[in-house]
Amino acid sequence: MRRDPALPLIAALSILVGCGTTPEEGTASYAPHSMSLLVGGSFDRAGDGAALGGSYEYRASRHLGAVAFADVAFADETSTVLGGGILVHPADRWTLLAGPGVEFADGDSDVIARVGAWYAIPVDGYRLAPTAWIDFGGDAAFFLGLSFGFDL
Repeated sequence: MRRDPALPLIAALSILVGCGTTPEEGTASYAPHSMSLLVGGSFDRAGDGAALGGSYEYRASRHLGAVAFADVAFADETSTVLGGGILVHPADRWTLLAGPGVEFADGDSDVIARVGAWYAIPVDGYRLAPTAWIDFGGDAAFFLGLSFGFDL
């Protein structure tokens, strides 16, 4: 039996569209704007090092948001990534990220794709979130760290 390669893509888009259009007026338990600062480690073929960054999220619905992010990794060569993407909140406290970005290192730039996840732990009106993501393209890199988030 031959599978149509477009079916998984259509299913994923259907889920995302459904998340973004769920009627939720008056039942929102999320803030529409939030920011996060993060610290952790970046691991890639060029070397391991510390990483710092931040992100802004606009939450369109209970399950769907858009994000802009920036981070700097300090390894054998310093690299900066700027990007944006889609955030899916499939369950309480869980967040999944997918989106494009541009990595700048040593005068060169590469387009990357970032996929990641984190789990938010509420602490006195703030959030601490163990965070992990992978950047594909250019030099593939893995990030592992802790994010400190707050609502605006």
